[in-house]
Amino acid sequence: MISLELSLFCLTGYYYKSEKQESLILCVLLFIGGSIVLEILVHEIKGKCPVYKVGDRIVIKDPEIVLKQTNALCTHALSTLLHYVLILEHNWCPVKLGLTTSEEPEHAYMQCVDPGEPYTEGGTVIFKCRRINSNKLKD
Repeated sequence: MISLELSLFCLTGYYYKSEKQESLILCVLLFIGGSIVLEILVHEIKGKCPVYKVGDRIVIKDPEIVLKQTNALCTHALSTLLHYVLILEHNWCPVKLGLTTSEEPEHAYMQCVDPGEPYTEGGTVIFKCRRINSNKLKD
């Protein structure tokens, strides 16, 4: 059974570990304050990636990839990322999608399709995605 907090988190993208209803109301009020943006970070690289380094970032504000705030783009990764971007922007609940565990519902994890060695000369990139309020973005 999914808790009330996790359900609210799925709707708003904000997570607070509290049993008090006042905190849940605060979650909704914080959500209303700006538009939602996805921040996708390169979390880990298994093997060699010619495009990304750990810590690189992709910022998506539907339908735009915010190029000024994006370090790099790879066609191998985009096929996976774009598959989930729309649903994560509008119905954030990576636990239900199997993209994270209930212990870490504020992040979704995805990986590129490059299997790495011995099958290719590249490597597999693990991405860590979260929703942020557009007010937190730097220009």
